[in-house]
Amino acid sequence: SQPPAIDTTNGALMQMKGQDALTTLDRNGYLSTLIENENWTVLRKCLISSLSPTIWFNLTVFDENMNAVNNTPISSGSPISEKIVSAEYVCAGISREYRVYVVRLQLSSVT
Repeated sequence: SQPPAIDTTNGALMQMKGQDALTTLDRNGYLSTLIENENWTVLRKCLISSLSPTIWFNLTVFDENMNAVNNTPISSGSPISEKIVSAEYVCAGISREYRVYVVRLQLSSVT
């Protein structure tokens, strides 16, 4: 089946907002720390405060083999539109054992 069509301008803007939110969270290794400590509640709260209340999000963290790391949903509820875009961010772990995480942030807006 075909992915839902999106308004490319709005979609690109949402992707940029998602990328900015993840980049900001990763300053000083904060995002990596949240992931390695599996602190999904704080990560969800950080995203809620970083994104507009009109934007729905769903975040999934994957390991280097693309296996989901988070076992609980990290989202702002149910999708508010069928028009969903994704922003992906690669972040390195900060522990002694080198790890790489792929963070996929799905976004949708009421507008």
